This record gives sequence, C-alpha cells and structure tokens, in this order.
Amino acid sequence: MLNQSYGWSESDIKNNGAIAVKGIPKIFFKSLIQYIYSDYFYNARNDAEYFIRFLIYADYFMLSRLVDICSNYLK
Repeated sequence: MLNQSYGWSESDIKNNGAIAVKGIPKIFFKSLIQYIYSDYFYNARNDAEYFIRFLIYADYFMLSRLVDICSNYLK
C-alpha cells in the first residue's frame, strides 16, 4: 500500500513520514493497532459507550474477533 508503484495516496508521504488516518479518534486507533499486533488491547475506560464505539471501529476494519470481544463486554 505504501509503495509508489501502486499509486496510493499514502505512498506520497510528506508529513515527516506520518500518514493521516481520518474518521477515527486517536484513542480508538491506538487500541486497534495494539490489538492487531498483540491480540490484546488496553482500554482506559470500561463503560458501554466506549465499547459501542470500539465495536463500530472494529467492524469497520473487519476485525471480527475484536467485534466479538466488544460484544461480550457489552453483554
């Protein structure tokens, strides 16, 4: 995805090597990345609103096991 030969906009990195991810707050994105790399995520909050939003973002990024984890917390 980051290779210039594919023509993705992400391949033209100009902001000190940073890629902007829009549409998801930093707290949720950090948890998603942590989950992808370690099969674990740290949540600072333990309320229903947090897990509902986290479930939505997990579903958006097609992380079905994380969706199940969030659903179990909500139950």
